[in-house]
Parts: sequence; structure tokens; C-alpha cells
Amino acid sequence: MVPGLDIVGQLIKLNIQAFLDKDFKQPAGTYSVMFNPESFTKTFEVEQKRRKGKGKSGHETEFFGMKPQQFSFDFIVDGTGASGIKVFVDSEIKKFIDTVYKYEGKIHRNKYLILNWGSEIFKCVVRKVDVNYTMFSPIGTPLRATIKAVFDENLSDNYRSLRDKTSSPDLTHRHVVKEGDRLPKLVYDIYGSLAPIVMVARHNNLTSIRNIKPETVILFPPLP
Repeated sequence: MVPGLDIVGQLIKLNIQAFLDKDFKQPAGTYSVMFNPESFTKTFEVEQKRRKGKGKSGHETEFFGMKPQQFSFDFIVDGTGASGIKVFVDSEIKKFIDTVYKYEGKIHRNKYLILNWGSEIFKCVVRKVDVNYTMFSPIGTPLRATIKAVFDENLSDNYRSLRDKTSSPDLTHRHVVKEGDRLPKLVYDIYGSLAPIVMVARHNNLTSIRNIKPETVILFPPLP
């Protein structure tokens, strides 16, 4: 699926949902970008130790674990009005910072996040935000800025266990949709994460993740 398009090809914007708890039951704000990023970067890294034997020229590499994935992207905040949308750049940046970065006294940390963009559903916490101001008014008011954000994957122990046991028959589930059922909740209840939602939709040939008719049989396959 092309990022920024849903299953039926409709344009959607990158959206960030914030929560006060790691189980994502206490919503604490959302943020949608003005313009979708032109690209994004996923970083996969193996954690390893290198040991060098005495008198040896080379190193022995020892596997130590898999580091959390990283997801990063740049997006533009434009206050010139050239796009037909008029915003105050400083206010828009503050809204983003308050959603993803601001320290929350209730939980003694910043918020837990879910990034939604096309086929990408990334459960994470923010690692770093850089704001580069690129245009100003004659009196020095910011008119345009580029925000670069880096997020670290933040998966539950349950989801990691499921992902590491992809051949387990316990991961195959069948559900008959009832009135009021919502696919995101069904996916989260089974996998412990929203990340597999597009995989489930494709596996069941769904054209939309919304408004699934009652009595529809949904199969939840093992994680890839």
C-alpha cells in the first residue's frame, strides 16, 4: 500500500495518537500533519558484542539482541497560506511538541504514541525532535519550519512474544463479526498491537477497515 492512501485509495494524513498508558486505553490527544512526508525511514539494528582474542587480528561477533525499530520522517509546517491553509507556525509546532514530547506529571514521562499512516501503524515513543525554521516575516515571525522526528518502537511483552513465535498454531484465530465490532479493537485484543491491522485486512480481502458487516468471518493469521 502506498503511504498516505487507505485500502480504497483515499488520501489520508499521517496521524499521531497519544496515550497516558502503555495499554492505549487513556487517550491524551492527537496530531495530524499539514502535509504528508515525502518519505520516511525505518531503522533495523542488531545489538551485538565484538570480542577480540588475544593476539588475533579479527573480531568474533556475538549476537546480543534486537534493538527496537526506529521510525523517522520530516514534515513541513507552512504559515504563508500559499497552500490555502493558514496556520501560526509557532502554535502548530507547540501542538506537535505537546502531543509527542511534553513531560506528563501524571505518568512521570512523555506519552505513549501510535503513528498511523497508510499501511504503517507504529507503536512507539518519541526519541528526538528537531525544528528547523526556514522562513520568516519581515518582523521575524516564523512562516515555515521543517520538523524532523525520530520515534523508537515500544512493544508490549505480549506482542513481542507473539512475534517471536510465528509458527505457533495459537496465533491463528477466527472471529464472526457482531454488531458494534471494530477491526482495530479485534486486532489489538488478539495481537496486543494495532501493527498487524493491514495484514489482517489484506488476508481477508477487505476493502476498508471500517463498517465491516455483521456475520463476516475474519481470520487472524500468524504474524509474518
